[in-house]
Amino acid sequence: MTKQKSADIDEMMVPANINQALSWYLMSCYLYYSKNEPVLVDTEYDSLCNYILENWGELKKSNHPHKRRVTKQGLTTSGFKVRIPKIAKMASREWKRD
Repeated sequence: MTKQKSADIDEMMVPANINQALSWYLMSCYLYYSKNEPVLVDTEYDSLCNYILENWGELKKSNHPHKRRVTKQGLTTSGFKVRIPKIAKMASREWKRD
């Protein structure tokens, strides 16, 4: 994970690649919507969704096993309806501790 300076956000998480971005998206959706434990502030979540949208073609070509669970519409509205895989649920607990 790297930090990037932005005019709107002092410190924003920047994923290393599209696979990492999708993993962060799934974990953050699970923690926010299922556990009521957000790990990202709204601006970080929005930036993450925008990153995935901007790299949609790359995501479709990627080997991420859960890429079919995410839609463009979901990225522009809400992650509430995303079916979170068990591995993302388990990984989110560890991610939250870090």
